[in-house]
Amino acid sequence: MRLEQQIEAVVKIAKRSDAMLRLEEIATFMEQRTSYHDTHNRLVTIFLRKLEY
Repeated sequence: MRLEQQIEAVVKIAKRSDAMLRLEEIATFMEQRTSYHDTHNRLVTIFLRKLEY
């Protein structure tokens, strides 16, 4: 399963269960995105996009 699909599945489960996601190490997601960390940038973009919905 692709990373985006995994994140989407977790968010959907939380919504259906009326649950709250606990984000540990949130600082990792909030770091500035740079061109040197493509994988990190991709993860942050996917995660933030899923949180918007």
